Amino acid sequence: MIYLDNAATTKANDDCLQTFIKYNTDNYYNASAMYKQGNNLHKEIESAKQEILKALGANGGKIYFTSGATEANNLAIFGSNSFKQKKYLFSIGEHPSVYATAVAMQNMGYKVDFIPLSSSGEVDYDAFKKMLSQDVCFVSVMYVNNETGAVNNIKKIRELINGVNKDIKLHVDAVQGFGKLPLNVNSFGIDLCTISGHKIYGPKGIGALYVSPRCAVKAVTYGGGQEEGIRPGTYNTPLIMSFVDAIKAAVKDSATQYKYILDLKSRFVENLDSIKDKIIINGNGSPYIISISINGLRGETVLHMLEMEDIIIGTGSACSSSKVENRVLTAMGRTKDEVLGSIRISFSKHNTIEEIDIASKKLIEVINKLLTM
Repeated sequence: MIYLDNAATTKANDDCLQTFIKYNTDNYYNASAMYKQGNNLHKEIESAKQEILKALGANGGKIYFTSGATEANNLAIFGSNSFKQKKYLFSIGEHPSVYATAVAMQNMGYKVDFIPLSSSGEVDYDAFKKMLSQDVCFVSVMYVNNETGAVNNIKKIRELINGVNKDIKLHVDAVQGFGKLPLNVNSFGIDLCTISGHKIYGPKGIGALYVSPRCAVKAVTYGGGQEEGIRPGTYNTPLIMSFVDAIKAAVKDSATQYKYILDLKSRFVENLDSIKDKIIINGNGSPYIISISINGLRGETVLHMLEMEDIIIGTGSACSSSKVENRVLTAMGRTKDEVLGSIRISFSKHNTIEEIDIASKKLIEVINKLLTM
């Protein structure tokens, strides 16, 4: 099988799996227990948080572990907001876990506006600048778009914010960028940052929220006193420690992997030259993701025909793949047919040049066959 849907999830590193087993068998104690084994685990978790702060380039701040990016995004948004008289700005291209939360805020009576996208898939910086005012208290813009790979210039966004009001909080969903592209929450000016384990060859079911020293969040769920009461519940030590293993490996190898993945993507695009008049490449950002619209075809049909060839691709966000519409591509100005004909290919360190050649060749065959039917 050739797996090219790595934006949906990645294969976990062997070291992460061994760590997961270790903390479920040899070191399985409750990290909140008062006896020695529990205290030792709690210290390991606190050390893990420091490792993540270091990986993020943070100068202080807090790390709160969550069940994944969806919970971390909800904690960032609901946990830091309480001003119904203020305005909240969200990119229209956000992951469903942010976009749906923004819509929920609207329904609760909050003042919410959505920042439009440019044709490249990035936020429209000029439009964003005009939307900023003293009434704005919160901005949420993702680092790398999970549908198209478009990379938002977070430093520029922070500069535009500071030009109006430095107190405006900036939340960044960095799930598709962390461990892959350069990220420094301190120099980028990020107040709240979401990361996830299973996008960087770590386990599913674990994520984290970074909160800067100048920001604070309140609990949105209630229970015991874990995580300073902000995210209560028994520490999932096996997932936490596996997650940190994946982070250290990803950060260490990010530059080398970036170049390798860029070569894979370039090869894939080059191989599609013979059908360039039949496709549209939606944006050109992160090398890890490529979105393609195929004129006159349904992306879902292409996906299933490639699946029969043992080649796995996606049609967009796995969290909304059952829906016909695509909010992100529509916001980029794509037509209904271009949206319906879209597929997403996403690469990983496990892919090879040989796989890329095979997959691109089969994709060309499938497209040509379907267009002549």
